[in-house]
Amino acid sequence: MTYELFKVKEEKVDANTESNVTVLNSVLTEITDLVMQSEPKVVSITSRNEDETITSGSGSIYKSDENGVYIITNAHVINGNYIEVTFINGEVILGSLVGKDEVSDIAVVLVKPEFNVETFKVGSSSKSKKGEYVLAIGSPLDLKGSVSFGIISSIDRSIGVDQNNDGNIDWEINIIQTDAAINPGNSGGPLVNLNGELIGINSKKILNNNYEGLGFAIASDDVIPIVEKIIEFGEVERPYLGIKVKDISNMTIYQKSFYDIPIDITNGIYISELFADSILFLSGLRSGDIVSEINGVLIDNEGDFSKVIYGLNIGDEVDITYFRNNEIYSVKMVLQ
Repeated sequence: MTYELFKVKEEKVDANTESNVTVLNSVLTEITDLVMQSEPKVVSITSRNEDETITSGSGSIYKSDENGVYIITNAHVINGNYIEVTFINGEVILGSLVGKDEVSDIAVVLVKPEFNVETFKVGSSSKSKKGEYVLAIGSPLDLKGSVSFGIISSIDRSIGVDQNNDGNIDWEINIIQTDAAINPGNSGGPLVNLNGELIGINSKKILNNNYEGLGFAIASDDVIPIVEKIIEFGEVERPYLGIKVKDISNMTIYQKSFYDIPIDITNGIYISELFADSILFLSGLRSGDIVSEINGVLIDNEGDFSKVIYGLNIGDEVDITYFRNNEIYSVKMVLQ
């Protein structure tokens, strides 16, 4: 009796094991198929001055029209006078720069291949979920066509960019954090979900001796509007503010005392300098004012301020609420 029971249990274990192996093989086959479908949509990019390689990276084939094929990459990948684009079939084509936006680190390259090219379907990064599987494809360390696999570690990350190194955050990029390996050379390549959709442009790799590398991709919902502006206008025009600010949330009691900021004010941005030709100055704001709200959005810090302002276009009307001498004021202006 005992022996028969043992046999039945053994058969059940074997059946479950076989079932699990079948499921695993099916998943692996789907991933392999996804890689094969995605690889032709990724290119290697080399930026040169004459015979000298200045920078290199990857690119994601976005769309095509009567002008040619548009490729998304990172702005920091394009630094030379010549742009060489290498396709999966080995063809190397000289590309032209449509435009690049240093603030968001996005650039668009145009090529005119004499063969058919596949383009990515763009997915909405806002619909991505933590724990979702993703692929990162590119040319790390010039190893063309490399693929790494991982999960989305977080979807609610952002990185502040100080473009002109003046100590102020000029732009805040929404990013997807992943544990898929992203190394130098992956920049500009795609982050792809299991539907084969482009949900991010790989951009940065943070390394530290104390922890594993963290991979980041600029979220597609942020990338595509910038790309479309570059394709249409050759650049991304942003409002000129002529302003320098300080983040009140990071100030000490002594700093607040120095700038004559009430202790109970813990959020907002302090205007430390305002140029006379700026729309803010012409609308009545002055150095020493504290901006607390823009278009009904509370401004807690510099990142909030930049995200709201630079998310608007030239010609948009904005309503700014600010403090001055413990009084609250509001002013409307049209961004220029």
